[in-house]
Amino acid sequence: MRVLWICNIVLNDFTEEFHIKKSPTGSWMDALLDELEKEEGLEIGLCFPIYDEERMKPASFLHGHKFYTFHGKSFTSDAAYRAKMHADFIRAFEDFHPDVVNIWGTENDHATESFSACEELGMADRVLIRLQGHMKAIADHFLIGIPEKYLSVRSEDHPDLPEQKRRLSFGAMQEEALLCRVRYVSDKSQCGRFYAKRYAPEAEFTYCDNLLRESFYQHAGSWSVHQCIPHTIFIGAGRSAWKGLHVLLPAIALVKRFFPDVQLKVASTNVFEKDIAPRDGYVQYVLDLIDEFNLGKNVEFLGSLDTNRMVQEYQDANVSVTPSLEENKANVICEAMMIGTPTIASFVGGNVDAIRHGVDGFLFPIGNETMLAGYICDIFSDAGLANRISKAAVETSLQRHDKEKIKKTYCELYHKIAQNAKGR
Repeated sequence: MRVLWICNIVLNDFTEEFHIKKSPTGSWMDALLDELEKEEGLEIGLCFPIYDEERMKPASFLHGHKFYTFHGKSFTSDAAYRAKMHADFIRAFEDFHPDVVNIWGTENDHATESFSACEELGMADRVLIRLQGHMKAIADHFLIGIPEKYLSVRSEDHPDLPEQKRRLSFGAMQEEALLCRVRYVSDKSQCGRFYAKRYAPEAEFTYCDNLLRESFYQHAGSWSVHQCIPHTIFIGAGRSAWKGLHVLLPAIALVKRFFPDVQLKVASTNVFEKDIAPRDGYVQYVLDLIDEFNLGKNVEFLGSLDTNRMVQEYQDANVSVTPSLEENKANVICEAMMIGTPTIASFVGGNVDAIRHGVDGFLFPIGNETMLAGYICDIFSDAGLANRISKAAVETSLQRHDKEKIKKTYCELYHKIAQNAKGR
């Protein structure tokens, strides 16, 4: 059976071929590909987005996979550019002859154009859509908690917040239009199921969790209350407004009253460095909050982290917090829980599926920094509670991210789609 993946990034094993940096996102695709490579009779081809013309390549083989490239611009209404993208997919489909086409993510232009190419070639019934973010929810909630005066702040190399929201809304529009046309949808949360049912009520939905990077399985349960750095908080993403760093900072100010040495470590570009971090309205708001609450010595930005460094930060942290305004079961929650780091997350979207409140983590309502600070302080001050949460989280994660179970789900789904298409 031949399955062609339409990827929204260049997978990390292939980045050197294009002379680009490895991506900190999309790691679940790398992990799943590693497992599916072990399956006899399954051939997976790969389509990668390339954003500069000179890096485009003809169809080639690498690491046992045939791969293709396509013009990868996002959130564009440029008809000529989209026509190039569409033609790229037609060529790839006609060359690879896939039994199944697996489109990863729905918000970017390539999802719409690849599905349109499938329709043109009579292959629409072979397409599986894998939801990643839920764009409408992200766009709707994007500016929550951000004062109006920051909306007009501009940066030379970064769009202002209203423009960022406009692009997200454009992606949401594309996502909704695409979902209305598809037959098979997969996601990792009940939130995703509801989202799919809203826009694709006739589609068949399959629930399946993501795989994590191998290092997280190797270090499962490695967190220790006796070896972590006391009163340290780790947040796995912080540059985008919807990731909610501005929600966490007021809570840190409350925690500081009881634990003056509290330290927040953020896996994000250093916003203190003007030549590194474009000063759009969100960065300026974060800087103003840090100044308002006198947190300059309590917040550290770590930059983009590779897998090993992420594992180390989870092991060092006393608690991991995901304060997003919207999420689809954030991968950083799942990673923290696998390591065993006590985890707190906002009660939004798929996060609700990820954590059993009070059992293997805590959930807090967006906008309630008092509750968030309270859960942080409870974990800081109660080693027994931290240990109990940690052990339960590891048990949850090992079951949720079981490699064989997830691989079997995908293989069965691929076979089902291929057989149904042949029977038509």
